[in-house]
Amino acid sequence: MQIKVEMIGLDSVLKKLKTLSEPEKIFDEAIKETAINAYRELITATIGKKNLKTGNTSRAWTSPFKTSPMAYRVENAYKSQDGQQLIAALIDQGHGVITPKRAKMLYIPLNRRGQMKPLYAKTTGLKRGVDFILAKKVRAMPGTNYLQKVHDEAVKELSRRVTLKVREAIK
Repeated sequence: MQIKVEMIGLDSVLKKLKTLSEPEKIFDEAIKETAINAYRELITATIGKKNLKTGNTSRAWTSPFKTSPMAYRVENAYKSQDGQQLIAALIDQGHGVITPKRAKMLYIPLNRRGQMKPLYAKTTGLKRGVDFILAKKVRAMPGTNYLQKVHDEAVKELSRRVTLKVREAIK
């Protein structure tokens, strides 16, 4: 999950700013502040509401780190228990109906004690209906499309910040 922002007209602005000694440093502060704000928005967008518990997902976002000049990266590598799906992508895109692959029923934990059961372990010591339930399928869940919302806000904020920096540099 990577978000890329392209600014139309950046080349002409950079040509005007070539007269300055280091134009990358002028924009780097604006880009860093925008990345930090996008990071905060991603955390709040993945915090669970109602019965959706996504605390680990919201805590798994990495702080913005610089990958190259004028580029920062924020990522979330938290995966499902089987290591196949990114949870942040499931929240964003949603999923279809989930049915069991190897068993007759799906194991769905209801509390922290039910969540602590290791994958493929027996349910001894756990109470059905209190700690977990078994279901034949899980209904489809629509996505929240939070990545596109955060991306659009970041584009607006970055363009505003860069415009202010250009105005300060030209003065």
